[in-house]
Amino acid sequence: MEDELSAVEPIDARAERVAAALGDEGAAESADAAAPAAGSPTAESRAAGTLAAEAPAAAPIGETQPSAPATTERDERARRLDALLDELRHRDPVLQEGARTDWDRLARENPPAFAERFPAFQSRLAAFDAARRERGRLAEEQAAEALIEREQALLLKAAPELREPARLEALRRDAARFLEEAGFAAREIREIGDHRALLVVRDAMRWRRQEQAREGIAAKRVEASPPKTLRPAAAEPAADGAPRLAALKRRAGTTGKLDDRAAYVLAALDDDG
Repeated sequence: MEDELSAVEPIDARAERVAAALGDEGAAESADAAAPAAGSPTAESRAAGTLAAEAPAAAPIGETQPSAPATTERDERARRLDALLDELRHRDPVLQEGARTDWDRLARENPPAFAERFPAFQSRLAAFDAARRERGRLAEEQAAEALIEREQALLLKAAPELREPARLEALRRDAARFLEEAGFAAREIREIGDHRALLVVRDAMRWRRQEQAREGIAAKRVEASPPKTLRPAAAEPAADGAPRLAALKRRAGTTGKLDDRAAYVLAALDDDG
């Protein structure tokens, strides 16, 4: 065992390789990582937890995509971190031996050996944690960019006219203003990532414009219409007189005889008198 430990790459050399893979930001995080105090509980559970992978988070469609050089640099860092994590996880003797060691028992039964080996395991574990966190951050960026590209492709497939950048930018700007007027917070608007939501907002804006145009046309028609004037109703024809007079009128119209017509005229004169 002592021969195997003596053949392990020095801690300082491994730390330099970790720093090179992480970059300045990740290296600072690795250097500041706090190690558990000597004599702490068994490290198997912690080592097992640090070996687990993390799922990347999604990103909204409105985020600005990184430039090509930035994407290339990020992917290269991710590649280096993958290689480093694979080596630390599967071929690093300090981590492998440390994960199998009962550190509580070693601290009780052989304090000198514990004092010699546990700091090296802590240092290597801190480097692994820093590399894993940085790789997780890069994975989130990659997943977010992939989601943006996918939603962008689906949006342009559903609305080919938005392939013109100016029209797409105008739609996003108008949609943000529309949602803000509807009571959405700026954070909620930024988190809209589904292209279908953007299309629904576009349809809602179209409907509102159509309703406003309809209301405007109706208002103009009311203003242009002349006022209506009321005409007096026609006078009702006077009703016939007594039933006898009506009967004589009908008889005179039916027979056409001079006597019947004369009888009707005389009766009418008498009725007027």
